[in-house]
Amino acid sequence: MRRITVLFLCVFLASCSETAWGPIVKMMMDEEMETRVDAITSEVVARDIEALQDRLHPSISADAARSGLTDIFNLLPEGEPESAIAISYDWSSTTSLTDGQSGSRRSADIIVRLEYEADIAYLTIQLFAAPGDEYTINTLRANTFEADASNQPAYAPESYTIWHAVFGILAVVTPIFIVGSLIGMYRMKRIKRRVIWTILLLIGYPVFALNWTTGDVWLASPGVTSTADSWHLSLIEIKFFGAAFQQVVGTGTLVWVGVPLGAILFWYKLYAVGITRKPAQGANETPPSNTDQSADQDS
Repeated sequence: MRRITVLFLCVFLASCSETAWGPIVKMMMDEEMETRVDAITSEVVARDIEALQDRLHPSISADAARSGLTDIFNLLPEGEPESAIAISYDWSSTTSLTDGQSGSRRSADIIVRLEYEADIAYLTIQLFAAPGDEYTINTLRANTFEADASNQPAYAPESYTIWHAVFGILAVVTPIFIVGSLIGMYRMKRIKRRVIWTILLLIGYPVFALNWTTGDVWLASPGVTSTADSWHLSLIEIKFFGAAFQQVVGTGTLVWVGVPLGAILFWYKLYAVGITRKPAQGANETPPSNTDQSADQDS
């Protein structure tokens, strides 16, 4: 158990580095999306206005596109970046039944980290595709920080509160508790519905969230988020292994912790009620008769 604790602690601390998420984000994207993001990043770095204009949504006028792209280019450092890594990827699909627009509307939000010699730049790419159409760029945004300070002001809290301690502990303890429950369940013999228990143990729900930078705490799922002109109802947002976090440029680090209901239910049922087990092999079978002994008695 000590080795598992150390392993999860090392993984959690390593995940606090943005670049550690690069390979994971790359695996999340399909090959076509990865190629598209690499091409857009290369065109931004090369200041290729014409190529980028062809990728923009048709509702964006040519003058507005040229002016906005020029502002983005002015925010980025000169020269080629030493590395370009996608550190965040969020894809969603919405089915629409509107006349003339029925089908799947897809959107993707990607954040690319551009590391220069003295600066760190973040390129935010928001893509949208109407039913039957190709992806176009809805939003393109750039932020630049000094390399020494880029990992500090955006993510470090101004002051620590009790919620930072609670979420920090739970973000480490909850995955360990879930994995420990999985190991304990699989070491038990003859557990019925083992696959269903595995799924239940992996799920963390409901989900609470903390903005590590500002200290704000809220119920993420089930919950309602709203803006000046819209609102969003989230009924099901599951966090596997009970914890997750995301670094959002300009916002900070968001930490999610899900209640391990499946693991709690498993241990409660085990000690209070009893887990249903399969019958032992051969328990219901009658032992074969000793034919040799029966033959001697008959004779």
